[in-house]
Amino acid sequence: MGCFAVLTGLLISSIFNSSVTVYILIPILLIPQMILSGAIFKFDELNDYLGNEDEVPLIADAMASRWAYEALMVSSFKKNKFNKHFFDIDADIKNLNYLQLYYIPKLNDILLFEDTSMNRTIVREELNKNHLLKHYLPEKNIEVNDLFKPKEVLNILKEKLNAKDKEKQQRINGLLKELGSSLMYREYKNM
Repeated sequence: MGCFAVLTGLLISSIFNSSVTVYILIPILLIPQMILSGAIFKFDELNDYLGNEDEVPLIADAMASRWAYEALMVSSFKKNKFNKHFFDIDADIKNLNYLQLYYIPKLNDILLFEDTSMNRTIVREELNKNHLLKHYLPEKNIEVNDLFKPKEVLNILKEKLNAKDKEKQQRINGLLKELGSSLMYREYKNM
């Protein structure tokens, strides 16, 4: 964000010779940066044309302040004193749940609805490009035929999910032991 601010200042000062013009341009350039960063207003509270709950407005994506604010929020969530213990394992749990509860059943439904060569090709391409499956099931090369009876794949995902749940519980128990009580654990979490 600092580089963007310096570059903007240098660009304005090199284009315009009059300091009055520069002083007039500063608010015109800064106010959209502040409004469209997401820090002051939620995007869904903006004009109906600009914002909605599902997407960041395209014009906001062009604002450097929006990316700086997002990086700050993600970093403060990931690396705060409490979440740094659980962020990686929570991400694994959510990804495994997604694969088990939505992704594999959805592909199975596509094949069961109509088993055509086109559907098999679509599912095969989807399986080839899915990095989550390759990450969580590197030992199993899932083929289209595996999805006609997905219980084996779902069982492997369920075992991995159970292992992650146990690992998370071990981390919670470690923190409980370190802090001394569940009351201290809750205060640590709320802090």
